[in-house]
Amino acid sequence: EMQRSLVGSEMCIRDRLWMIEVEGLSCKQCAERLGISPSAVSRHCSRGKKRLRTLLAYNLELRHQYFS
Repeated sequence: EMQRSLVGSEMCIRDRLWMIEVEGLSCKQCAERLGISPSAVSRHCSRGKKRLRTLLAYNLELRHQYFS
């Protein structure tokens, strides 16, 4: 159940990032659409961006090891 919860949480973060970065909505617009506070949207976006940076750094490290 913990795994399902984590997956659901990551999907929520992904959706918020998508709305802001791809659809071009503001945090306020995203919050209004989802019925949550703008601070929650901002918090989720920060977490999502941090996770993306971590995953990209890991991917780059794997590529470096593979091609070295």
